[in-house]
Parts: sequence; C-alpha cells; structure tokens
Amino acid sequence: MASEKETFLNYKDTELYLELFLNSPKKVQQLLMLSLVNNHLYPEFWNDENIKSPIEQIFITAFELYCRLENKKSIFLFPQKEINCNNKRYYIDFEFEADDYLTYLTFGEEIKNNKFKLAIECDGYEFHQKSKKQIQNDNEREYDLKIAGYDVLRFSGTQIYNDPLKCAKDTYDYIIQKIKEE
Repeated sequence: MASEKETFLNYKDTELYLELFLNSPKKVQQLLMLSLVNNHLYPEFWNDENIKSPIEQIFITAFELYCRLENKKSIFLFPQKEINCNNKRYYIDFEFEADDYLTYLTFGEEIKNNKFKLAIECDGYEFHQKSKKQIQNDNEREYDLKIAGYDVLRFSGTQIYNDPLKCAKDTYDYIIQKIKEE
C-alpha cells in the first residue's frame, strides 16, 4: 500500500499532467489522449531527465506514437546528444545516426547511406527566437553541426504544438529518404 507521501506525490504528478494537458492546443490533447488510449505513454517517459522541455516531450511522444500507429519500423532518436565541433560543445535535442542505427535495429538492404547523421532541434520561442542574439547563436550552431556532417531539422515550438504528428511524420519520412539514398 502506498504511503501518504507517495500518494501525495502521485496526486501532484497527476495535477501537473492535467494542467499540461488542459493548457495544450487541441492537436496536442489529441496526441496525448491517443497515447493514453493505446497505452503508449508512461509517466516515467515524461520524467526522463534527458528530455529538457515540454516541446521535446511532445515531439518524441508524437514520433514514437507515429511509428507505432502507422506500423512503421521503429527508429531510435537519442535525446541530448553531446556534439563537439569547431571547439564548441553542443547538446542537440535529438540525434539519429544511420551507422549507430545499424547496431540497434537493421533495415536490411534498405540502408544505403550509413553515414547519414541528423540533428533534430525543437525550438521554443523563449530560448531560440526571442532575441537576435539567440537567432545568431542558433545559426552558428546549425553551421557547426553541418560542418560536423549533420543534416539539421528544426521545428518551432508552434509547429510542434499545432501539429506534433505532422512534425513526427516529416522527420520519419526525411530519415527514410536519406538512408535510402546512394
């Protein structure tokens, strides 16, 4: 039986999830409900310390759900991957590397471009678009990532909030197209 303290913490967590749900746009609410109905969303996932923002949480939930609901092959996106390039250290929101992917799950003969690397950035207004300096930093970061061999997909917080499953589909389709290129 749960202690009074554990019950209170669970209640506070429930309040937090409910507040997030109620304050989200309709498409995010649909995504979350779909996840719950299909038993794909677990509280532990939302508390993953590698996922740094609600926008990232919505994106990765949408991506995993899209793969499952559309019967797509699972693709693993790694959160907060540390990248060192141009004497700078970056943490990209999500990373995909075809070479690493072969280790975890193979597409068989479908992977022709095993050098493909993708950085996925989920840009909320507060940290990425509020000032000219933030925009300049993101532009430098994107340049450095491209020099390091990464393609970069960037989604605004508005895009993710308004249609998370479209962002997931676009990401999935982009990855599949790139790994099939010769």
